[in-house]
Amino acid sequence: MTQIKYSKSPLLNISSVTLFFDDEVSKISELDKQQISFFKKEIDNDRDLITLQELGVYHYYLPIKKQAPNPEFLEKLRNIGAKLCGLMNAAKSTEICVNNDTGEKQFPLAVAEGISLANYQFLRYFKDKKKSCSNQAHQSC
Repeated sequence: MTQIKYSKSPLLNISSVTLFFDDEVSKISELDKQQISFFKKEIDNDRDLITLQELGVYHYYLPIKKQAPNPEFLEKLRNIGAKLCGLMNAAKSTEICVNNDTGEKQFPLAVAEGISLANYQFLRYFKDKKKSCSNQAHQSC
């Protein structure tokens, strides 16, 4: 079963997603100068999700433009969370830590909702649950 954790700082040996304002990339403490330069180029190319991988642990970074949490933007964050769930399942991640560097409480909640909704499977009435789960890289089976 995939677990979602919330933290104010990155946890070691756990995959994470960090939400940050796109104009504050230099404030992310765990990035070095080369990574910050890479992030700035990715943000200029309008990437909505940046992935770094080290020793089998994936770190996903979500650059967000400063704006009020309107329903359309929160739905976009849920869709990014669903995309993130697919990446996590492909990497066989069982835990993810959500880090919020924006200060906005609704943004990480929307991402977590997208992850959990995309991870859901209704298997109660399937006769062969193992066969259904083997078709997808899904951790909650």
